[in-house]
Amino acid sequence: MNDLLETTGLACDLTTGLCGSDEPDTRRVTITYVTDPICSACWAMEPAWRTVQHRYGDLLDVRHVYGGLLPGWDGFADPANGIHGHEHVAEHWREMAEHTGQATAVSVWDTDPIPSSFPPSMVLVAARDVAPELAETALRKLREELFVHGRNIARPDVWRDALAAAGWTWPRSRHASGTAAPATSSSPTCSSHGRCGPRPSRRSSSRPTATASRSAARRASLASSA
Repeated sequence: MNDLLETTGLACDLTTGLCGSDEPDTRRVTITYVTDPICSACWAMEPAWRTVQHRYGDLLDVRHVYGGLLPGWDGFADPANGIHGHEHVAEHWREMAEHTGQATAVSVWDTDPIPSSFPPSMVLVAARDVAPELAETALRKLREELFVHGRNIARPDVWRDALAAAGWTWPRSRHASGTAAPATSSSPTCSSHGRCGPRPSRRSSSRPTATASRSAARRASLASSA
């Protein structure tokens, strides 16, 4: 270690494995994380990924990109993993769990098969674009619903639960309370149809109403006839 310091000016911490000068490195690194909420390999690497974030999170900027792993089952196949239909996915997930040691619930493929990964991916894109500070937590909560609790995250009620747990603010039902709960300025809102986005700002219109226009025209006509 002393030889390395003398020859290169770098010092290495044998505990963390980090090498560098004695001065702290404040340079940030951007990571583009290409993933999918139903990717079992991504779930298997979750412990390692969370460790990276825990140790180096203050130096990282992460941008999530969702690849759309499963557009739908019509014509879809993954021969390399023995998948030709949703009934084959559970076995692939069991093998992944056995090889990696990451606990994985596979019951969803027997009880409520996921038809497509596009709906949860679109919801996560909304989180990334509208409230980037919630992107990582939103992805984690959705994966917990799927891989821990065995729920179909393509269903709106399931991803609504997950995103609420991640910190999104949801409007209350007008039928239940008569008013809608306001969302925070940093949180997007989503409808029950799965459309997500920022709350629209209310702007007063300077355009005259139809009634006002007719009244103005009538006054002008009377004035000209007089």
